[in-house]
Amino acid sequence: MSIDVKQPECDNCSQSVLFSTLEITDVLNHGYLSLCDDCLDGYVSCDGCGIYAKYESDLIYLEVYCKYLCDDCLSGYTKCYNCDEYIYDEDVSEVEHNYYCKCCFDDVIEQCNWCNENMLIESGINFYNETICESCNDNYVVCCVNCGDRVHIDDGYGDGYCERCFDEEEDVQCGSTRCSTSLNYYRLDDEPTPRMYYGIELETGTFDYINFENDIINELPTEYFDRHEDCSIFDNGVKQGIEIVGHPMTYKWMKANPDIWNNVLKLRKKGLRSYKTKTCGIHIHLSKKAFDEHHLYKFMKMIYGFPSFTRLISQRNDNNLRRWATINGDCTKNLKQKAKDKCNNGMRNIAVNLDGSYNTVEIRLFRGTLNEMAFWKNIEYIQALLEFTANAKVKELSIKNYLSYIYVKKHEFCNLYNWLKKKGKLE
Repeated sequence: MSIDVKQPECDNCSQSVLFSTLEITDVLNHGYLSLCDDCLDGYVSCDGCGIYAKYESDLIYLEVYCKYLCDDCLSGYTKCYNCDEYIYDEDVSEVEHNYYCKCCFDDVIEQCNWCNENMLIESGINFYNETICESCNDNYVVCCVNCGDRVHIDDGYGDGYCERCFDEEEDVQCGSTRCSTSLNYYRLDDEPTPRMYYGIELETGTFDYINFENDIINELPTEYFDRHEDCSIFDNGVKQGIEIVGHPMTYKWMKANPDIWNNVLKLRKKGLRSYKTKTCGIHIHLSKKAFDEHHLYKFMKMIYGFPSFTRLISQRNDNNLRRWATINGDCTKNLKQKAKDKCNNGMRNIAVNLDGSYNTVEIRLFRGTLNEMAFWKNIEYIQALLEFTANAKVKELSIKNYLSYIYVKKHEFCNLYNWLKKKGKLE
C-alpha cells in the first residue's frame, strides 16, 4: 500500500519544495515562517537581532551606520532633531531639550558669550558684537526708556536710562509717550480733564536698502512724530528700522484727524514693513493720571483675566508675547496692589507696563502693522476697553459683556467690530 506524503510548501509563495530548501525564519509581525531561498532573498533582516521584515519600510535604515534596525534594536540610539538621523546615544548633545548629532551641533549651535550655555545660532541675539542667548537678554539687557538703545542692566542709570540720556534728561518727565524735550499735545477744545492722551509707538523696518532718509523719514511731519532707533527691530532680515513715535493725542482728536496716522500707514507702499518683520510691535502709552485706582484695576483685569481673547487681539504668536508682552505669570498677580501703587515692581516686558515712564500706562500687546483696519482696531480696542471698564462693576467684567458693548457702539468702533466679525466673535 502506497502512502501519499504531502510536499512542504513555502509560506510566502506556496511553492512545494524539499524540506532541505526551506528555512524557518522569524518575520516581524508574522512570527516564524517557512520560506524558500527565493522568497528569503526578498526579505530584509535587522542588523541588530536578525529578525526579518517583509518590507524595507518596516525597519529603520541608519544611513550613518549603513544598517537596518527594528524598533527594539533602536534602544541606545537617538534621532537628531536637525537631520532626523539616528545616532548612538553617546554621540548626541542636548540643547534646549532637543538632541543633535555632532555634525548638526557644529552647524546650528553656538555658545552664549556671557553664560557659555549652548544655544541655536538662529536664536542668538546680537549685543554690541557679542552673541547672547535669550535668557541673558531677558535678564541682563534693558532698553533705555528715552532713546531705546540696549544697555546692560548694570550700566543703566536712574529709572531705565542709558548714561547719555540720563545726563541729558535727568529731570525731564515724559507726557504720554517716550521722553522728549518738546512734546506737542493734541486734543479737541471741548474735552474735559483729566484727558486721556495716547502716545503711540509703531516699530517699522525695511528688508531692502531703500533711500530711507528721503522715502521714509522725511515723510514724517515733526510736529506730530518723533523718530527713534529701537533694539527690537533689527531681526529676521530687517536692513533698516525706525520706531515712529506719535506726540500725545486724545482718541477724539485722532478720530477727527485720521489722516495724521493714515499717511504713515501708507508708507508701506514705499517699502516700509511692520507686521511682516515678525518682531515689530505697537506700544500704546496712556496718561496714568487719567486712571483712578479702581479703573486701572478693572482695565488690567480685562487684559490679564481673559488671555485667549487678549492673545487673539494682539495678533502676536505665543513666543513673541512671552518675550515682549507676557500675559501670564507674576504680572497677573496682586493687580489691586499694582493698580494702587501704579507700578509693576520692575517688570517691563509685560502686557500692561506701569514702570516704563513716569506718567504713562504702556500697553505692549500688539504686533506691528501698517494695515489700516488692524492699526485702528488696536486703538479702538483700547478705547472701548477704557470706556467699558470705567462704568462696569467688577462682577460684570467678561468678554461677553465687552463684546456686547462693542456691538452697541459698532459704528464708533467700526474697525474693531469688523475685525472681530471676521474672526467669528461678533455677528
